[in-house]
Amino acid sequence: MLDSRWPTELLQPAAAAAVTALGRMPVPALLAWTAEFILFATHAKVLFGIGPDLSFDDLKGRRAYFVLDLLSPWAALAAATSCTRSGVSAGSHTLSTAVLVMCALHAAIHLFYIATWNTQHTERVISMSSTDASHRLTAGKYRAAELAWFVVGTGFDLATHLVMLRLLTSQCGGSTSQCGSRT
Repeated sequence: MLDSRWPTELLQPAAAAAVTALGRMPVPALLAWTAEFILFATHAKVLFGIGPDLSFDDLKGRRAYFVLDLLSPWAALAAATSCTRSGVSAGSHTLSTAVLVMCALHAAIHLFYIATWNTQHTERVISMSSTDASHRLTAGKYRAAELAWFVVGTGFDLATHLVMLRLLTSQCGGSTSQCGSRT
């Protein structure tokens, strides 16, 4: 059973801490955090079908979005590294390697889809990403393996942006004296 203080009293300290961490970030890290959050929310929308519809034509016309999606984790990694060099946190070598591998795999997947933008395969993936009624996922429209890879791929993309959000918050959300001033 949920605590009777749920959600207001229990969430307010967490929300206040998050706002404080964001307020302490230098501008480049805050911009990278904002981009990662938008990409995370957009991928969640596609994967879970929440929010307003995204049509196939809208998605097909947003090749630049996929380029932003490709570059965003690298920008976040650069911003987090900048904060680390400023003395926020040294991080662990294992974590650094895992994040680099995740970013490289994320980039490779996006480079593939950008390079094959006008192929039938990529158009099927874009169709699966669409949330409008004419392209909504249906059992008979796509093979099970296609749906499985779509969920795994979009889930990986979602996880990449979530990891980058966490990395930026932990590396750059420290005190102003450690992270540098927001200019």
